[in-house]
Amino acid sequence: MNLSNQCEGDGKVFNFIGIWCKNRREWLETHLGNMYMNRTTIGFFDSMGPPAVDYIIKQTGLSCIFATQEYIGKLTAMKKDGLATTLKYIVCYDKADEKLVSAAFEQGINVISFKEMLDQGKKLDTPFTPCGPEDYPIFSYTSGTTGDSKGVKLTHMNLITSA
Repeated sequence: MNLSNQCEGDGKVFNFIGIWCKNRREWLETHLGNMYMNRTTIGFFDSMGPPAVDYIIKQTGLSCIFATQEYIGKLTAMKKDGLATTLKYIVCYDKADEKLVSAAFEQGINVISFKEMLDQGKKLDTPFTPCGPEDYPIFSYTSGTTGDSKGVKLTHMNLITSA
């Protein structure tokens, strides 16, 4: 399952995966899995409205967001309104309502359960992708006082230094 997209910038190829949910165990599991595969996590927050989410999705070319059921409807509505155009997959941490799954599918979004994704991943022979101190495990988008969100690129070295 190749859920991440590739995006070039600053002389590097990034592989982004989004996460949009409140704090929970699966958030951390997803982020650690991203780091294991040298992917970059893009975190979304409740305070972000559709314009901010769309801006980040466009800037990163994001094709997959891991989320709870409550965000399936929000992302589907965005896609229906011509936003979130690159979004193809939502990996849902919860059991998703079939009406939400059908509505998402009508907008070109495939909803996959987190359990199904884990089961599929176990069947793959995907090797560990080593990362280095200057690789980016996460971009933290912050809302500034004016204008669009700013993506703060945090390297493994940044995180280790902070710890």
